[in-house]
Amino acid sequence: GAGLVGGVNRQQLQTIFSIIGITAQSSKGHYHSKQNEYLEKINKEAEISAQIALSKAIAHIKAKGERVLPTSFDCSWSHCQNANQASGELIFQGNLDGYNHKPVIAFATSEKPRKLKKKNGEEYEVFHGNHEKTSRQMEHAILLQIIEKIVPILEAADVLLDIGVDGDLNSNKTLNNISCVSKVYADLKHVGKNIRAKIAKSSMWKDYENTIMTYYNSCVYAASGRKLDENKITVSDAELEKVQIDGLVAHLSDDHSLCWDEVCWRKDNPDIQLKAPHLKEYTPNQREKFRQFLKECFYISTKQSLITHIRTFYNEAFN
Repeated sequence: GAGLVGGVNRQQLQTIFSIIGITAQSSKGHYHSKQNEYLEKINKEAEISAQIALSKAIAHIKAKGERVLPTSFDCSWSHCQNANQASGELIFQGNLDGYNHKPVIAFATSEKPRKLKKKNGEEYEVFHGNHEKTSRQMEHAILLQIIEKIVPILEAADVLLDIGVDGDLNSNKTLNNISCVSKVYADLKHVGKNIRAKIAKSSMWKDYENTIMTYYNSCVYAASGRKLDENKITVSDAELEKVQIDGLVAHLSDDHSLCWDEVCWRKDNPDIQLKAPHLKEYTPNQREKFRQFLKECFYISTKQSLITHIRTFYNEAFN
């Protein structure tokens, strides 16, 4: 029972028992019947807990005179990617009294039907499930379930939703059609992973990977920090992109006039030597090629913003 509640699958449970000398173990059918029994109870309790957390989160932001709920969404698979089971959580990105973690305010599960064959070849269903399509579409289906649950509550409370999603989920079109969704943000970790993959394919610029990513990430953190600081002007996505591209080209050419103070130490400390690799000896034509390369690498097809403190690593830690 503890293994099932903890999320240990049947193969893992068999291995654990075998290691400690227990060889007479329950059958597959017995395991799945107990799994369904426990999961149903867990889901009911989790649903109640999420509803309470959502109500508290709404009350929390309204008490501060705000009406936008900052959240993040991510999906976790059942022990392996593209499995037959998956769950997704919407996590409130604020701090609530009584919680020592970022609370889950909505969740949903998705499972494919399970079928077995008899000895005569006849197939029968042992679990109905709620997802008939491919595993690749599970994440999107879970997001739609969560949105369906919370939209009536948000509309009744006159509250909007800011949501951060990972780069693997092309949800921008769906979320932008939901009236209570204020803005969709891309997660920096997943965007950075895609950028690194593009840089690694370039024989000419792959040695600049760490230099590029350090500057890129620093600009995102600086822009997000300015957004939270009431004494500073929030930069736009276009301004962020400009400093990430034109600012980096100039920075590596030893011109730091476009750099932000939070990103470049050379602005206030000109005696610091610019580390290699750089573009100081490169021609204007070569620098332009580097600029075009950065533009291609940094392109985000979904047009999601990066200027936010919302991060999906809370979801990954939860999963």
